[in-house]
Amino acid sequence: MKTSFIGLAISLLMPAAANASIGAVLNPAMSGVLARSSNPTAAIAGYGLALSIMLFVGLPQLRTQQLTLVYAESSDSIKTVGKFLLLVIATVILFSFIVITPSVKDFLLSDIFGVSGILKTHASQSLTWLLPLPCLLIIRMYLYGIALKFCNPAIVWAGTIFGATSVLAIAIYLLMFTGFDGAVTGAIAMSFGTTSEVLLMFLLTKLFGRTLPNPSISKHIHIKDLVRFFLPMVFAAFLPSATLPIINAGLARTNDPITSIAAVSMASGLFALLTIPTNGIQNTSLTLMARGKNLVQIKTFSIGVGLITMIIAWIFILISPIHNFIISNIMGITEELMEETMYGLTILAILPLALVFEQFYSAHLMHKKNTIPLIYINLWRLGFLTVWIIGTVNLTQLPGITIGAGAWLLTLSSEAFFTWIYAKKES
Repeated sequence: MKTSFIGLAISLLMPAAANASIGAVLNPAMSGVLARSSNPTAAIAGYGLALSIMLFVGLPQLRTQQLTLVYAESSDSIKTVGKFLLLVIATVILFSFIVITPSVKDFLLSDIFGVSGILKTHASQSLTWLLPLPCLLIIRMYLYGIALKFCNPAIVWAGTIFGATSVLAIAIYLLMFTGFDGAVTGAIAMSFGTTSEVLLMFLLTKLFGRTLPNPSISKHIHIKDLVRFFLPMVFAAFLPSATLPIINAGLARTNDPITSIAAVSMASGLFALLTIPTNGIQNTSLTLMARGKNLVQIKTFSIGVGLITMIIAWIFILISPIHNFIISNIMGITEELMEETMYGLTILAILPLALVFEQFYSAHLMHKKNTIPLIYINLWRLGFLTVWIIGTVNLTQLPGITIGAGAWLLTLSSEAFFTWIYAKKES
């Protein structure tokens, strides 16, 4: 593989991964902040539960950046993409308001997730403060797509760092200097911090955006083209957004729901943090494919990223001083919760190769503008997830962390396998 190709791929991967991985940084960091509240386990679990619900409401944000990268080619096409996303945002706002109405909120928390007591209180309060988050995330991903395609990568770094810093700074301030406590602290910080990030990105893309191509040199697009491309991807985004609520619904019915939900949240958050480079493979592959680069080179680069991240994950797991220092000293997690978290992380540690295969082959399908197979891929994934959760919760005595981490392992591995199958048919 030529050095010039590797340099280009890395220069694209780093900002793409940073943009896609902000949640991987914020989740464990926020857990560390909430671990210092008066009831840390309930705060972490309540915030995680509420956040998972609102991320599900805002699931179109998971594919907004890909839509922007593929179709935003000129000033006219950007306007068309913007009009389409305004329709999406209006729909998401409506569902956000529905979710926080008292009757719907009570139904979700009590009947769907089966939580009660202090955990329900934390989650209920957090949902209200997270109301604007789904809308903000869609705008955020659109602006980052514009920045990646038309602006200097430094803008992506600036927005990402500013956003993460804002969220954590607000959370720490609220916990230390105000009367706010528990999960609601994280919810307020997430909403206000994301708002500040969106405002900064809007300003930076306006100030430092490159000159757009003349509309006449690019194919005119219509709203119906975007709908045809976007709807299958939104369905494909359903499972990444729905997996955590489905897992939490199962864990809420285990013997120790609070510890199980908190441990799975911590393990998945740490795993996402350790495997940040894999999150940029899809958008990096899309960009390289658009530039006519060799598919074998792109796939080889992706596999290399997967191997490196898997090694990093195992180093963290196997070297006790490292994970003890980060989890116990920095994040302030209790010994019992740390043991559960590390067990879950061990289950997840074989996943990086599956992640990069899925991202590479799904990028290939998107590059071909054939997103219909993503529907079938996610139907398979939904089937595996449903069978696993129902079977393990009702027919076994497996601990919650095994059920939760095992669900992530099974669903992500199956998704990678079926993405490979359908992409091969497209080749």
